Amino acid sequence: MRAIEAFAIVFVFVLFVAYAHTLIILTPESGNHYTTSRAMAYLLLSSDSLPYTNTFPENVSKIIPDLVFAEVEGSRFYYSNSSNVSTIRAVWLGYNGTFNPREVVIGVKP
Repeated sequence: MRAIEAFAIVFVFVLFVAYAHTLIILTPESGNHYTTSRAMAYLLLSSDSLPYTNTFPENVSKIIPDLVFAEVEGSRFYYSNSSNVSTIRAVWLGYNGTFNPREVVIGVKP
Protein backbone atom coordinates (compact mmCIF):
# COMPACT_ATOMS: atom_id res chain seq x y z
CA MET A 1 0.00 0.00 0.00
CA ARG A 2 2.86 2.39 0.80
CA ALA A 3 4.41 1.71 -2.61
CA ILE A 4 1.19 2.72 -4.38
CA GLU A 5 0.98 5.87 -2.29
CA ALA A 6 4.62 6.74 -3.04
CA PHE A 7 4.03 6.08 -6.74
CA ALA A 8 0.96 8.36 -6.73
CA ILE A 9 2.90 11.16 -5.02
CA VAL A 10 5.77 10.88 -7.51
CA PHE A 11 3.30 10.76 -10.42
CA VAL A 12 1.51 13.93 -9.26
CA PHE A 13 4.86 15.67 -8.72
CA VAL A 14 6.06 14.73 -12.21
CA LEU A 15 2.80 15.99 -13.72
CA PHE A 16 3.14 19.27 -11.84
CA VAL A 17 6.77 19.78 -12.92
CA ALA A 18 5.94 18.98 -16.56
CA TYR A 19 2.95 21.33 -16.54
CA ALA A 20 4.91 24.17 -14.90
CA HIS A 21 7.81 23.71 -17.31
CA THR A 22 5.45 23.77 -20.29
CA LEU A 23 3.78 26.96 -19.05
CA ILE A 24 7.13 28.68 -18.64
CA ILE A 25 8.38 27.67 -22.08
CA LEU A 26 5.16 28.35 -23.99
CA THR A 27 4.28 31.69 -22.34
CA PRO A 28 5.26 34.36 -24.85
CA GLU A 29 7.30 37.38 -23.89
CA SER A 30 5.42 40.60 -23.55
CA GLY A 31 5.30 42.93 -26.51
CA ASN A 32 7.30 45.49 -24.54
CA HIS A 33 10.44 43.39 -24.65
CA TYR A 34 10.08 42.92 -28.38
CA THR A 35 9.51 46.65 -28.89
CA THR A 36 12.51 47.67 -26.82
CA SER A 37 14.70 44.94 -28.31
CA ARG A 38 13.88 46.02 -31.86
CA ALA A 39 14.47 49.66 -30.97
CA MET A 40 17.82 48.87 -29.36
CA ALA A 41 18.83 46.73 -32.34
CA TYR A 42 17.92 49.59 -34.67
CA LEU A 43 19.93 52.05 -32.59
CA LEU A 44 22.92 49.72 -32.51
CA LEU A 45 22.80 49.16 -36.26
CA SER A 46 22.14 52.77 -37.24
CA SER A 47 25.00 54.35 -35.31
CA ASP A 48 27.93 52.97 -33.41
CA SER A 49 28.58 56.35 -31.78
CA LEU A 50 25.03 57.36 -30.82
CA PRO A 51 25.40 57.13 -26.99
CA TYR A 52 28.57 59.20 -27.21
CA THR A 53 26.69 62.17 -28.69
CA ASN A 54 24.13 64.53 -27.15
CA THR A 55 21.43 63.48 -29.65
CA PHE A 56 20.78 60.08 -28.07
CA PRO A 57 17.68 61.10 -26.02
CA GLU A 58 16.04 62.79 -29.02
CA ASN A 59 16.70 59.88 -31.38
CA VAL A 60 15.35 57.33 -28.90
CA SER A 61 12.16 59.34 -28.35
CA LYS A 62 11.54 59.42 -32.13
CA ILE A 63 11.91 55.63 -32.47
CA ILE A 64 10.05 54.37 -29.37
CA PRO A 65 6.51 55.76 -28.99
CA ASP A 66 5.88 54.43 -25.44
CA LEU A 67 9.19 55.59 -24.02
CA VAL A 68 9.25 56.31 -20.27
CA PHE A 69 12.95 56.99 -19.79
CA ALA A 70 16.35 56.65 -21.41
CA GLU A 71 19.52 56.42 -19.37
CA VAL A 72 23.09 56.79 -20.59
CA GLU A 73 25.87 56.32 -18.05
CA GLY A 74 23.68 57.35 -15.14
CA SER A 75 22.09 60.39 -16.80
CA ARG A 76 18.38 59.62 -16.97
CA PHE A 77 16.00 61.47 -19.29
CA TYR A 78 12.27 61.13 -18.53
CA TYR A 79 9.61 61.37 -21.23
CA SER A 80 6.46 60.24 -19.39
CA ASN A 81 5.29 58.82 -16.06
CA SER A 82 4.41 55.18 -15.55
CA SER A 83 4.34 52.94 -12.51
CA ASN A 84 4.89 49.81 -14.62
CA VAL A 85 8.06 50.00 -16.73
CA SER A 86 9.74 47.32 -18.80
CA THR A 87 13.49 47.92 -19.20
CA ILE A 88 16.27 46.64 -21.39
CA ARG A 89 20.00 47.28 -21.07
CA ALA A 90 22.64 47.42 -23.76
CA VAL A 91 26.33 48.21 -23.73
CA TRP A 92 28.09 50.04 -26.54
CA LEU A 93 31.72 48.97 -26.37
CA GLY A 94 33.09 51.86 -28.39
CA TYR A 95 33.13 53.42 -31.82
CA ASN A 96 35.60 53.68 -34.69
CA GLY A 97 37.88 51.10 -33.14
CA THR A 98 38.01 52.68 -29.68
CA PHE A 99 37.18 50.90 -26.44
CA ASN A 100 35.00 53.16 -24.31
CA PRO A 101 32.04 51.17 -22.91
CA ARG A 102 28.73 52.97 -22.29
CA GLU A 103 25.73 51.36 -20.63
CA VAL A 104 22.34 52.35 -22.00
CA VAL A 105 18.98 51.57 -20.33
CA ILE A 106 15.66 52.06 -22.08
CA GLY A 107 12.31 51.91 -20.22
CA VAL A 108 8.93 51.60 -21.94
CA LYS A 109 5.41 51.34 -20.57
CA PRO A 110 3.39 48.23 -21.26
